[in-house]
Amino acid sequence: MINWITIAFSLFVSVASLYKFIAEPIKYGMKSFILLTVIGCITMIAAIVQYWYAYLPKVGPIGNGPNDTMIWISFLILITLGGCYVVAGVYGIGKNKETDKG
Repeated sequence: MINWITIAFSLFVSVASLYKFIAEPIKYGMKSFILLTVIGCITMIAAIVQYWYAYLPKVGPIGNGPNDTMIWISFLILITLGGCYVVAGVYGIGKNKETDKG
């Protein structure tokens, strides 16, 4: 259950942030890059929590263990997405500060 929640959250955030950047990039300025960095950190934290939750002991038959493939795919997608957001946000912050100086 938590796998789909984190994936849905990351997709919603992706679409919302892309819409903001495409619609009005100049209006938000530095705020958009800070938001992008925060969203990336939240996405990576969600990936770690999802990974931790997936391997908690649960009640049920032994044959109903966790699906390792799904857990790792979800974890890697969210970590990669969050990492890209953080890198893009930090790059934008640096670029914005650079243009403010000169």
